Amino acid sequence: MHESTPLVSIGRILLAAMMFVLVLPYHPKAVDNRDWSQATPSEIHAEMGRRKAMALEAARRREALISSAVQANTQTNYDVTFYDIYLRLNDTTQMIYGRVGMTATATQDGVSAVDIDLYNNMPIDSIVSPSGPLTYSRAGNVVTVNLDHPYNTGESFSFVTYYNGHPVTGGFQAFSFDVHSGNTVMSSLSEPYLARTWWPCKDRPDDKADSFHIAIEVATQFYCGSNGTLDSTVATSPNTHTFYYTVHYPMTTYLFSVAASVYTVWQQDYVYNGGLDTMPVVHATYPDMYSYALPRWGKTPDYIASLAKYYGEYPFTSEKYGHSNFEWGGGMEHQTMTSMTGSTFGFAEPV
Repeated sequence: MHESTPLVSIGRILLAAMMFVLVLPYHPKAVDNRDWSQATPSEIHAEMGRRKAMALEAARRREALISSAVQANTQTNYDVTFYDIYLRLNDTTQMIYGRVGMTATATQDGVSAVDIDLYNNMPIDSIVSPSGPLTYSRAGNVVTVNLDHPYNTGESFSFVTYYNGHPVTGGFQAFSFDVHSGNTVMSSLSEPYLARTWWPCKDRPDDKADSFHIAIEVATQFYCGSNGTLDSTVATSPNTHTFYYTVHYPMTTYLFSVAASVYTVWQQDYVYNGGLDTMPVVHATYPDMYSYALPRWGKTPDYIASLAKYYGEYPFTSEKYGHSNFEWGGGMEHQTMTSMTGSTFGFAEPV
């Protein structure tokens, strides 16, 4: 289990403020036709306050619901160290086909079963450990996995969950199949307890895995933005390709991000350490917003440099920073790849 270091916490808070990351969990498809480039800073700050108040109220309702559930305190017997995630997104059927490996260590003696989180509308095909298939049971949105043998404190175990389904929609929606200018947009916004609606995990913000391997397979016309370093993009079939990312820093489950669509992708360099090092800043912009994004998102390296002078270096320099457009009514400070609404509000950054 990893708590946020002060530097990482400050970095996330500052970038959230800088990029005006505003979440509208209960209105993911809210229409925002205002040209926010014409708004005054005070008007934008007022809108920020309104959206943050809505997000806070939504988060409180979610937290109360999750905390009241029996399973809220049944996951203290293990600590997740690594996730190995492979997701195939079908934009036609709006289905997710997933394979999620989890490695963890026991935090007490005699751990013979563990609870993971996955909404019950997402069918499980099988759960398999290195020694073979495991038995499991489901109660509500909790999956109890029976391990191959008891594990004592500090001992490591792992298993892979094979599953599929169309994520829940409505008030507790965290994965969305939307459309922008005729193109499908597949994206996530899971804060704070809704990663479980679309992938199996220990969905607790207080347990950060040390690292992630992320692979997202999509149709060839789509680019997929996600967390960490893009290691490769590999043709998987005549009609699909897979984006392989590695996350080297601890990350909680709700920060795992997917944003896949037809994007115009462009990259800048953030230069730091006295000019000796560079970090990529990657932007995945809706094509119809590309010219609008250039002078706005294009300021990002300068903003990071300015903040670093006062608050310390950006904490994920060995990976990247960037943005992906999505259709939710605000934004989300996903680790190393912020998701931003595609309206002009998603590009408004008054100083």
